[in-house]
Amino acid sequence: MVLLLSVTMIGVTAVAASGAAVLGDAQTDSRIAQTENSMSQMSSKAGLVALGQSGTRAFDLGNLGDGTVDVRKDAGTVTVSHVDEANNREELHRGSYGAVVATVGDTEIAYQGGGVWRKDDHRSVMVSPPEYHYQQRTLTFPIVRVVGGGHAGGPVRGRLTGAGGTGAIYPDGTVERTNPQRTGRWS
Repeated sequence: MVLLLSVTMIGVTAVAASGAAVLGDAQTDSRIAQTENSMSQMSSKAGLVALGQSGTRAFDLGNLGDGTVDVRKDAGTVTVSHVDEANNREELHRGSYGAVVATVGDTEIAYQGGGVWRKDDHRSVMVSPPEYHYQQRTLTFPIVRVVGGGHAGGPVRGRLTGAGGTGAIYPDGTVERTNPQRTGRWS
């Protein structure tokens, strides 16, 4: 009888322990999916603010549980170059574009450069793409910068406001830099 009860208790304990681990993983996966969706919605609102179509917009990333959100103003750089037929490279723009990074468990979900990205297990994937278009030798690539700083946890809500500084990098009004470009390629 003792042997039967011992085997039963070991089995019940094993099932309960594995069930708790599976439940914890499911909750983390759910928070990651919710954060991805919320960051994608924030990305749409940030685009409207950054491109001057809206003054301010509120966003809500939901409850991250034990996760956190950081604003990293110096995360990443973007370089736009033009390469002519002789393979000479002219750098037109280089700058930091910052990021809003939500960390849930071992996963980071970031709004950066106008897109949303997820990094986990030594790999990164695009959740939603940044706005850019290339048609008939014309590149349109709005560079959305994140400025400021901060750190938050739990339920995360905030406001997006434009910081100014919008303008075209190319064309710049000179004869050599026309749109659409007549020669060379973008890099």
